[in-house]
Amino acid sequence: MAVEYVERPPRIQPELPIGEIPIPQAPQEEKSNDQGLLTLLVPIITIIGFVFVSGTGNILFIIPMAGAVVLSIIVQLVGAGKQKKEFAAKAKAYTELLSQLRQDMTRSHTTQRLFYQHNFPDIHTILDVAARTETSRFGSRLWERRPGDGDFGFLRLGMGNRPSTVIYKLSQASGDSDASNLTKDALQLEQDSRVLTNAPITIPLRPVLEKGGSGDEEEGSSGKSSHVVPGRHAIGIFGKNPTNIADFARATLANFTAFQSALDTRVYVVGLPETQPGWQWAEWLPHCTVRGIGDDDGDAGQPKEYEQLCFSPEKAKVQEFWKRIKKELDGRQVRMRDTSDANSGPVDVSLPFLLVVVDLLGTVPPESPLKDVAAEAVVATINQHGPQLGAAIIFLSKEPTLIPSDCVAMIEVAAVGGRVVFRYTEVGLNTPRYIG
Repeated sequence: MAVEYVERPPRIQPELPIGEIPIPQAPQEEKSNDQGLLTLLVPIITIIGFVFVSGTGNILFIIPMAGAVVLSIIVQLVGAGKQKKEFAAKAKAYTELLSQLRQDMTRSHTTQRLFYQHNFPDIHTILDVAARTETSRFGSRLWERRPGDGDFGFLRLGMGNRPSTVIYKLSQASGDSDASNLTKDALQLEQDSRVLTNAPITIPLRPVLEKGGSGDEEEGSSGKSSHVVPGRHAIGIFGKNPTNIADFARATLANFTAFQSALDTRVYVVGLPETQPGWQWAEWLPHCTVRGIGDDDGDAGQPKEYEQLCFSPEKAKVQEFWKRIKKELDGRQVRMRDTSDANSGPVDVSLPFLLVVVDLLGTVPPESPLKDVAAEAVVATINQHGPQLGAAIIFLSKEPTLIPSDCVAMIEVAAVGGRVVFRYTEVGLNTPRYIG
């Protein structure tokens, strides 16, 4: 097969709305004073008592006071009716405002879904992208993601709920249990705006610098705070059905290799001999084959040895596989150390990004070279320094006990009815922080 050049036009993405929209405080209805009328009647009752106690018995003394009390009662009733009408008008206007804001939120969620579905499409679209039959108005989308893009090195896991980029926030929200229905509706809008449903779920394999938010913040050139989102550089994927896990991993890697260039990323796969048939598709990936011009002309008709794919039961060949990766990582560590000693500032050695997949979906015999994969020096190096060296590792296994404890995230693939779902969790996510 001749070397084929891939055109990579500038990447143009759909709009992703970002922001925080305030929700005005709900109008409050003034509480009626149940003792108002009684308070007004106290003076006249006092006068009546005074008249009878004094012995005069002249009821005419009561008439002026009674008139004043009646007039006060009429004024209060008229004022209360006017307040109710004003509050009803304000409540109606506020309800219409919340309805408009909810419509705006729905449109915002639709726009966000279009953004994520465009950048992280389903497997059918991925196959079209790989075949270059699915293109944007600006050209082919194959390998459109560059190392400078914020989503470089992201994995698409599937569909689910993710944080919304547009938040509706109620100003001076009250947490009282006796809050009005209008306030409760506003709080419900705020809560609904925070979650984007039915959208692609993604995770970064390498650290990502995001604008705004909280965390390890630093001041950017624009004056806005930014924080580093850590990469999930060591992930374990497990489940009872190995076929579902293999399909899940294949879909995830197909999405990864369709948008990341073979010049910017490399994929290594090591597994049990019985798992090799499921990885024949990877032999066609340029990410798994380092080739140059003219490489296809020689050794015609002979089986090709893939340096980045290894399914051998021989310990020596598996060790050679690990040595090739170790050599690359050692070289990056030397470059980092040399530049640090020279006081020339930090240097980026994370390219091309290395993704290693360890396939343990089968029976691991005691004599297998993958029996103690966690003890491999390469695995330990990636677990400890993967973010700095530009490397990540994924383990596939039926049993979670075979996944090294240094993994920072776990994904369980399971069948629920006729659907295959995933459950994602991170190590330390629910661990309390003790202050000593």
